[in-house]
Amino acid sequence: IGMVMKGSGRVGIGTTAPSLPLHVRGASANIRLEDDGGQTFNFGVAGDGSNFSIYDQTAGANRFYIAATTGNVGIGTTAPGETLAILSTNATGTTTSAATSLSANSLTTGTGLYAASSTLTSGLLMDLQVSGTAAAASQTALNILTAGANGTAAITTYGAQISNTHTNATSGTNVALYLNASGATTANYGLIVNAGRVGIGTTAPSTLLNVGLAGTTLGTIGVAGNI
Repeated sequence: IGMVMKGSGRVGIGTTAPSLPLHVRGASANIRLEDDGGQTFNFGVAGDGSNFSIYDQTAGANRFYIAATTGNVGIGTTAPGETLAILSTNATGTTTSAATSLSANSLTTGTGLYAASSTLTSGLLMDLQVSGTAAAASQTALNILTAGANGTAAITTYGAQISNTHTNATSGTNVALYLNASGATTANYGLIVNAGRVGIGTTAPSTLLNVGLAGTTLGTIGVAGNI
């Protein structure tokens, strides 16, 4: 079957019963788009005959892929193991070659990126890892930066906020932040505060290190070992 045009205005390629304005049917039902410069893209049923893809014919690479059996989406990969899998070929190590980029420049209030779960009982909501044996100086797994001029005077801004407010029916322990540094031969530092005062039990430290509030049971420092 070549091409069929029905009285309804529908066009069928590979089918005599087009159900949409353009209906393409075949073992590998694809539509090719090509500009005057020769840049070519194929989109439709992938070469494996079941999944959807946008294929860069010029570069010989799949740019976008949907697995029919799972609905998983792959960008840069044809084997997405998660709902959304992104595989980057960038290897220059520069800040402009991010695998995933999110721009929220038009956002003035609200949240730029939100991840939540009401069903997760164990495991990790977010997992950030850098692994390998060729770490270079200043390798960083997570970088958080808040910068710019304050819009109004006398305000407080935060680089990060971490809270753990679980309630326990009988007994339990909440840890807001757990740090571990180990494995280095020269030194391992669990925490370095480069600048700014540190307050423990107070949100307004008056010295470089301020522990507890006056008139409360807080303010005791326990030391184990040598000092």
